Formats: sequence, structure tokens, C-alpha cells
Amino acid sequence: MTEKTSGPGPFLRVAPWLLAGAGLALSLFLGVGGGRSHCQHSVAPSYASAVGQPGLSERPRVLVNGIASIEVIPDVADVTVRLGVERASPRDAAVAIRAEQSALEAALNADGIAGERLRISHTGVAPVYETIAGVSQLRGYSATVSLVASVDDFSRLGDVLERVSGFQVQHISTRFRSTELPAKKRALRTKALEAARAKAEQSAGVMGVQLAEVLSIEETSRNDRPGWGAVGNVMVNEYVNAGPVEGSSVPGAVTLSLSVEVGYALQP
Repeated sequence: MTEKTSGPGPFLRVAPWLLAGAGLALSLFLGVGGGRSHCQHSVAPSYASAVGQPGLSERPRVLVNGIASIEVIPDVADVTVRLGVERASPRDAAVAIRAEQSALEAALNADGIAGERLRISHTGVAPVYETIAGVSQLRGYSATVSLVASVDDFSRLGDVLERVSGFQVQHISTRFRSTELPAKKRALRTKALEAARAKAEQSAGVMGVQLAEVLSIEETSRNDRPGWGAVGNVMVNEYVNAGPVEGSSVPGAVTLSLSVEVGYALQP
């Protein structure tokens, strides 16, 4: 009888690989997490965790505001005059309005208003319709032209209004302005920024710190559009007051105001 020797079964043939894998896993565990003698966990200092938190890692800073106001007096009155005529044809209307315009310009030139102080702002011709027995019919053509006369001597304003009222006037309005307004706005902004700077220097001096560079500048509030009022429809002496700011020390003046907010870094 021949004796057969059987080899290792399937389990015994796989077992060495299982044991080897288990040993490798154990060694990794001991090396990474289980063996304190081989590896130590380092913990970052507590202040490092504050890097991502807003406010804790920023440079010290101070935020101040500066408020300033300034008075502006109007020095020019712009008188806008709209002339209008109506004729049977567009050509006749255009010819008639041109004649009316030339006559008004000649009258204003005689009063010393010419050149850049007298300009055209609008002109046009349009059909005019009327309804008769429920039917809209063409009645004629209307031609208009608007002239703007700039008066810098307010004592002559009444004479100018009286002069233009003798023509074919549809509307007259007057608005006041200041030729110094751009310069006044620059001066206003300078005053507000200087006020903020002075406040920051005072605060830093009291607290015993020193200012560094400017971090931000923002205009937080502004009222720099003067409202001097307007004369509307002078033919019936209607006056519309746009409301100058109260508290002006000079008659006819309006007050412009500006508030700025400035952020300064503090020296470490």
C-alpha cells in the first residue's frame, strides 16, 4: 500500500500571510499611536489657535471721525426764459421764434448780459392739436426756445426779470449758484480730515500710544448740495423756497457739512 502524505490544508497555507499582516498592523499601531516611548504628540501653544479668529491677530488700531461745516454764499443767478410762439406752419413758427429770440438777446446785450453769460439751453418745433366735436385736429405748430441769462449783480436781477417779461414768455425761473462751490467742497473735506487727525492725535496722546499709517478713510455723512430756493413762474410772483440750512450767519448763505471716518494703525 502506498502511503500518501497530504500537504497543508488551505487554511494553513493562508495562515502565514495573515500572521504577517497582523504583525505589520500591530507595528504600525505601536509606532503611530500606541508607543509613547517612540512618538510624542506636540500641542501648539494656545495663542496660535487665535490666528484665525477675527480681531485677535489684527494690529491695534484707532477709529475716529471728523465733522466739519462751511458756509457758501451764492454769487450768480441763472434766469431761464422760455419763449414760445404758434403759427400755421413749422417754417412760420421757426421764423417767428428766431425773431423773438434775436430781439430778447439784443435787449439783454444792452443790459450788459452777453457772451458766456447768455446761452441757449433748448429749442424746438412741435405740432399743436385741438379736439373739436370729439375729433383731434391739427391746429398749428408751436416753436420754443429757452435762454439762460447769468446775472452776477443781484441788484440788477429785478430789472432783468422785468425786461424779459415783455416778450412772448411761456415760463421764467431763477436759480442761484456759487462759482466757488468746487473750492468750498475741497476746503470742507480738508477741514473734516484735519478734525479727524486732531482727534486721533489727542486720543493717542492721552492713552500713551503713537499713531502709525492710515488704514481707511470713509465719508460717512455729507450735505454738500446747496438748496438756495428757486423762483418759479415769476409772472404771478410765486416763490418756492428750497429751504436753506438754518443757522447761517450770513444772509443768503447755505451750510455745507461733511463727516469722515478715519482708521489709524497704532505703533507696537
